[in-house]
Amino acid sequence: MILDGGVREYKLILDCGDYRLWKTEDGRIIYDCGDKHPVNVNVPPDLDLEDIRIIIEYARSLSRMLFEFTLSNQSTIKTAWKLYSLTQSKATLHNYIYGIYYFCKRLSLTPDQLVAVYRLGNEASEETTRRIIKIVERDRARNLTPSSCKVMLAYLESFFRFNGLDVKISDRINWPRIRRWYASESPKPEEVAKMIDLAPTLRDKAMIAILATSGLRIGTLLQLRYKHIMEDLEANRIPCMIKVDADITKGKYAPYTTFMNEEAVYYLKLYLDERRRGSKYIPPETITPETPLFVLKKRDPEPLSYHAFKEIFRKIIGKMNVEKKGERRYRYSIHSLRKFFKTQMLARGVEDALVDFWMGHVTDAYTRFRDMDVDWMRNKYLSANLRIREAETDERQLKELLKNIVRQYGYDPERFIVPGATVIGEDMILGALKNFIHGEEGLADKINSTFDFISIIGGLC
Repeated sequence: MILDGGVREYKLILDCGDYRLWKTEDGRIIYDCGDKHPVNVNVPPDLDLEDIRIIIEYARSLSRMLFEFTLSNQSTIKTAWKLYSLTQSKATLHNYIYGIYYFCKRLSLTPDQLVAVYRLGNEASEETTRRIIKIVERDRARNLTPSSCKVMLAYLESFFRFNGLDVKISDRINWPRIRRWYASESPKPEEVAKMIDLAPTLRDKAMIAILATSGLRIGTLLQLRYKHIMEDLEANRIPCMIKVDADITKGKYAPYTTFMNEEAVYYLKLYLDERRRGSKYIPPETITPETPLFVLKKRDPEPLSYHAFKEIFRKIIGKMNVEKKGERRYRYSIHSLRKFFKTQMLARGVEDALVDFWMGHVTDAYTRFRDMDVDWMRNKYLSANLRIREAETDERQLKELLKNIVRQYGYDPERFIVPGATVIGEDMILGALKNFIHGEEGLADKINSTFDFISIIGGLC
């Protein structure tokens, strides 16, 4: 293949479908994804083509700017390779690469140039250290918290270490006493209920409910597939078991089991049923064991990203008019739902070690609960009676819930709900629905066949 106006011959050495790697006459590796300009991959001498393929797949989660920044420097490719061997976390890669980019941009140096300066070990390296300290001091003057400055500097020091350098800059800075400025708080049950009410889609409602009643990390939740909840969901067991594989946990240390309550199952079933039915613009989707549990709403579904949900959650909290901590951050973050789970379970008398197991913490008691019978753990969860909303709900709320269900099937609820019909609340999902609907033969059967805990008792007139 001839590129660069016919100046050089490029040889195809790897075709991965959505991107290709070419090799030039002078031995350079070029990354080409078709719709963007090619990127010169600065391959370290100790890595081969398969290593580079792994790093490219790992780094493609980065923004285009950070992706090119990573591949264009041997030192950042080494950093990505080291992080892949340690964690494989794409969020961790983003944080490290952004931290390196942040300092390199302020220093007007590339990562490879920065490493070269410190390899010389002369006055130039000492001057660069003074400049880095000055950058940190200016950030502190702009009200960046000491802990944030320390974390950014730690990324840079790790970058040096991954490239065989022992550079300690943090020790030369007089840090003020660290205090937690923006620690997220645990919301109250009524506040979690409000988050669900304000969530714009069934997907977002289901995610908030599951996070609050299972203790899952958001990163783990976004990697769940239907197979992880299929067994209990299709058997209509409450609480519904979530089997978490080791490869989708933080650190990939060990598998574990947790549960979600009937409220979370309710929203999840509504969401999955919506995907199966499709819409005017989105075709019906076949849910298989390998189907991602939460996806972007598009013709070709793809897994929802952390940053997309983070933005959705930020808007939900903004609508709640929650008081901010300081000037920049709200009191509640996505992690607050995990705190909600722990505080509620502890308040309801569940053993601390068992709550940690459900949250995926590998503690001394992990092996004790890992081998425990699932039904024993299910009964422990059930006895805690973790709820977001109170079991007794007034008649108006139950009628609104019934209307929402009817709307999910594409009908106008005002046409089918009998005027003056009564609703009696029971201790089931947000109260059992007992009502009469009329006008569409089989509508009640459709609803009952999909939502087995929702009882719509009555006849078709």
